[in-house]
Amino acid sequence: MRFRVVLCALLLLAGSGAGPSAALPTTPETWTTQWRVFVDDGPALLLERAQRDVLAEMDAEGRRLFLAELLSDPLPETPENELVEGLARRQALVRRQFLSYADDRARLLFLHGAPSAREPVDCGQTFVPLEIWSYPARAGRPSEVVLYRPTPADPYRLWLPLDGKRALYTEDMVYWLQQWEELKAGRRFDLQICPSAKRVDAVTGVDGLRGFREGRPGNNELLAILRPPDRGEWAREAAATPLPELPPPLPTGELKLLFPDRIRQRIVARFQLTLPPDAGLAAVEGAERREVRLNLQGVVEQDGKLFEEFRVRYELEPPDEGEWLALVFERALRPQRDFVVRFRLTDEGSGAEAILDRAFRVPAEAEPVEEPPLPEEVIVAMGEELSLAPLPGRDSLLLAPPSEDVVLGVWRAEALVTGEGIVKVVFLLDGQPQLTRTSRPFSAELRLAQFPREQVVRAEGYDAQGDLVASDEVVLNRPRGAFRVRIESPRAGARVGGTVEALAEVSVPEGRAVREVEFRLNEETIAVLSKPPWQTRVEVPPGGEVAFLTVLATLDDGQTKEEVRYLNSPQFLEEVEVQLVELLTTVTDSSR
Repeated sequence: MRFRVVLCALLLLAGSGAGPSAALPTTPETWTTQWRVFVDDGPALLLERAQRDVLAEMDAEGRRLFLAELLSDPLPETPENELVEGLARRQALVRRQFLSYADDRARLLFLHGAPSAREPVDCGQTFVPLEIWSYPARAGRPSEVVLYRPTPADPYRLWLPLDGKRALYTEDMVYWLQQWEELKAGRRFDLQICPSAKRVDAVTGVDGLRGFREGRPGNNELLAILRPPDRGEWAREAAATPLPELPPPLPTGELKLLFPDRIRQRIVARFQLTLPPDAGLAAVEGAERREVRLNLQGVVEQDGKLFEEFRVRYELEPPDEGEWLALVFERALRPQRDFVVRFRLTDEGSGAEAILDRAFRVPAEAEPVEEPPLPEEVIVAMGEELSLAPLPGRDSLLLAPPSEDVVLGVWRAEALVTGEGIVKVVFLLDGQPQLTRTSRPFSAELRLAQFPREQVVRAEGYDAQGDLVASDEVVLNRPRGAFRVRIESPRAGARVGGTVEALAEVSVPEGRAVREVEFRLNEETIAVLSKPPWQTRVEVPPGGEVAFLTVLATLDDGQTKEEVRYLNSPQFLEEVEVQLVELLTTVTDSSR
C-alpha cells in the first residue's frame, strides 16, 4: 500500500512519523474523546453550572448514567425522542458556521436557532468587529443583543453592561468620544462616520460612552439568552430546526496523535490524519500544474475556552490510484494540560468536508518515536501554515485565501513567510497600501466593501534594505456563473462630461479566469486591465456629445464578451441586449 505524507510544522519541520497513538487518560480529571467532545458540543449548554461541575468529577460509569438520563425523552407522549433529534439538528446548524462553542454566536445558534436578523456592523474606524442578533420577542430573554470580538485572538462574546460601552469602540474612537464629552461641541463623532452607531446605541441602551438610557437592559437580563432552557420546550423547537445544506462528506481514515519533541517549555503535539484512496479528491488548475488543494481550519480549546486558531493549506500533486495521503500538522502546547482540537478539512476541488474533534492530555515529557526509513514511493511535502515562529526554507510569501466564497466587512489577511530575508510585509487592497507589519504574525485586518464586489488583496514582503523579495495576492468575491460583462458605472442614461470613473463587473464560469478587460470609448482603447478591480478613468468629450463606452472581457481560453453603454444619449434612446440577430442576405456573382 502506497502512502504520501504531507507534513505541516508549526514551529519546526520534522519528518513523517509512525507509531502507536498516544493513549488518552481515562481518569475523572481528563475526559476521553467520546465524553468530553460530546458534552462540549452542545449538551453542556442544557445544564446548569453546578450540574456540569458534578458531571466533570464523575467516573466513566457515572457519566454514562448521567448523560443517559439527560438524553432521555422529555416528551414521552410522542413516538420519537425530540431531544436527540434536536441535538443533531442544532449541532449541524452550528457546525456549518463555527468550529468552537467558545464563540457565543455558536451558543446562540445551538440554544435558539438562526436569528431573525443578523446585522454585521461594518464601521472599522468606529467599532471593533461586532454583530447585532435579533430574535422574536419572548418572555425571559432579550430580543436583541450585541456580540463583539475584543481582539483578533478572541472569539465573539455577548456584550454586557459590565463590559462598558467603550469595549465596543476602537481605541482611537474612545479617545475622540472622551474629547467630545468634555467639549460637547457638534455632533458625536461616531454618529458622523458610522451609520450603525445609532443602532448600537439603541440595542445597548447607552448613547456614546456614558449616555445611559432609562430602562436599558441589565447584565442578568442579557445573560438570560445563554441560560439553560426548559428541556422539553427546547427539544420540541430544536427538533423542528431546518437542516442547513451541508457539503458532501470527505472520507477520512485514522487520526493519530504523537508527542515526539519538546520546544523550550512546550511539547509538540503531532496529528496525522490519513485519507483513503477513495476520498474522491478533485484536482484543480494551478499556476503551473494540476494539483489537489486542501485547506484545514482548526481551533484548540482549553477548559472550554478558545486557546488558539490555526489554518493550514496543502498543495500537492493528485494522488495516484491506490495511494493514501497522510496529512500532518503540529501544535506546541504546555505539558500536563487538557486540550480539545477541532478542525475542518476542505477539498477545494470538490467542496467535500470532514470535521473532526479530539480531546487529549499533553504528557509531562516528550515521547520520541523512531523515524522509519521512507520508501522511494513516499512523497514528503510541507503544507503552509500561518505561524508566529519563522519557518525554514527559501524566502517566500504565501497569502492565505478566505474560507468563505463571499467576504464582507472586516477580513483578516494572513501571510505565511518562510526564510529569514523578509522583515516587512505591506498589505494592499485594490492596489492601495493599507497596513504594514514588521514582526510576526504577518497579518492585518482589512476593511472591505460593504457590498460584495471583486477586490484584490496583495501582500508584499521586503528585506532589510527595502527591496521586494516576494509577493502574493488573492481575489475576493469573484463573481461566478455564466460568462457576462456588466457596466456598473456610469449608469445607463447618465449625462457626463470630462473625467469619469468607469467600473465593470465580470462573471466568470467555474474553472476559468479573466485574462484581460479592455475599455474603449468610441472604439478608441482607453485601458487594458489584467486584474480587478475592473475600473479606469475615461475622458468623455465635453458639451454633452453622445459617446459610447465598450467593455470587452477575454477569458484564459479565448472566450470574449462585451457590453456597450451609451453616454449622454437622447432622452428616448433605449439600450436593448440582443442575443440573436437574423440577417437576410443575397449573394450574386458577376453575371447577374
